[in-house]
Amino acid sequence: MTSTTATTPSITTHAPSASIAPSGAPAMVEARSLTRVWGKGAAAQTAVDHVDLSLAPGRLVAVVGPSGSGKSTLGAMIAGIDRPTEGSIVVGGTRIDRLKDDQLARWRAGNVGVVFQNFHLIPTLTAAENVALGLRFGRKLPRRERAHLVESALASVGLADKARRLPSQLSGGEQQRVGLARAVVHRPAVIVADEPTGALDTHSGRVVFDLILRLRDAGTTIVFITHDPALAAECDRTITMVDGRIVQVTA
Repeated sequence: MTSTTATTPSITTHAPSASIAPSGAPAMVEARSLTRVWGKGAAAQTAVDHVDLSLAPGRLVAVVGPSGSGKSTLGAMIAGIDRPTEGSIVVGGTRIDRLKDDQLARWRAGNVGVVFQNFHLIPTLTAAENVALGLRFGRKLPRRERAHLVESALASVGLADKARRLPSQLSGGEQQRVGLARAVVHRPAVIVADEPTGALDTHSGRVVFDLILRLRDAGTTIVFITHDPALAAECDRTITMVDGRIVQVTA
């Protein structure tokens, strides 16, 4: 599948980042002075350093940079998996850094999907059962509706015929597609994909990335963390991070 040329997305970064004027579209992700520090005192290490960021809806944004640059930490804070040490972050109109733990868990279950590099599938569960975990912490649904959502999610990644297989019976690429189905089964507005092609061969990685492009084309906002410059070049924008800061934003 080939990607389509997208209109200029709204991505704004401020000091210490480069400044790009927004297009005027309402932001799906809005971060101000977002900072994450690990440890305290002399042992403290800053993973994300006062990042300002604004992402418009329905855009696929690559986040690149060397290991330890803060890419994954930034993604985790956007997904509500980790909390900032200071600063603010609004996702889909909700100020998530102010939510209590139980509120954040409920918000995350209904609004964001996460795809991991190493799949994170439970080996004793079938593909369908792993995908159903994406509905576990959201609103309660009738069994028939849950089954329909799981079936639709697997069909969307081309695995409807492998719903009853265990992860060990699937290839690496198929396992990642199950992970992607789990991330989208509750139909989130935002997906954070952290190196989703990093553990795959070139062909399998291409299949997964093409599915991500389809999600973008359907209106999902996607933060795509990657070391692959070729895939990053196909995204609407590329954000480069070094030492916890955004140092460049390119088309």
